[in-house]
Amino acid sequence: DEVLERLSTGRALETIAGDWVTDVDTLDGFKHRTADGWLLVRPSGTEPVLRIYAEAGTEARAGLMIADALKQLGIPAGL
Repeated sequence: DEVLERLSTGRALETIAGDWVTDVDTLDGFKHRTADGWLLVRPSGTEPVLRIYAEAGTEARAGLMIADALKQLGIPAGL
């Protein structure tokens, strides 16, 4: 998948919602850590889709992180 290939370079998401990515863990997908939380992009184990999860100080902030990652990765929202 093109998105996973871009993520594997380590340069696809340098910032998320204005926060610098401080670390990327590739144990279970691509988990990007920032000062305010984390965002995980990983392929589904049962379907041909990507799963995106986020955790931040607030639910609204997590939503912003997901929206920004979708935009940067060229994934239309709502898919």
